[in-house]
Amino acid sequence: MGASLGQAAGQGVMKESSAESALHLMARQSSDAVHPYLPALTRQLVAGGIPVDWAVLLEDLAWFNRNRDRIATRWLESYFRTVTPTR
Repeated sequence: MGASLGQAAGQGVMKESSAESALHLMARQSSDAVHPYLPALTRQLVAGGIPVDWAVLLEDLAWFNRNRDRIATRWLESYFRTVTPTR
C-alpha cells in the first residue's frame, strides 16, 4: 500500500500530503476501521493507473490487528522510498 500511495503522489494522482496522511491514519487504526476506508482509496489508485499488489494487501489486512506496527512501518518505509526520488 505504501509504494502504491508513493507512486500516486509522485505521478500526481494524489496530493503528496493526502497520500501521507492516509498512511498515517491507517497506521493508527484497527483493521475494522481500515477496511471501510480502503475501497475508495484503492479505486482512486486504480483509476489513476497505479498498481496495487492485491495479494500483499490482503495478507497485510489479514494480519493487521496482530502486526499493525510492523505492517504500518513497512507501508510508511515503502511510501517514503517511492516518493522521495520525486522530491
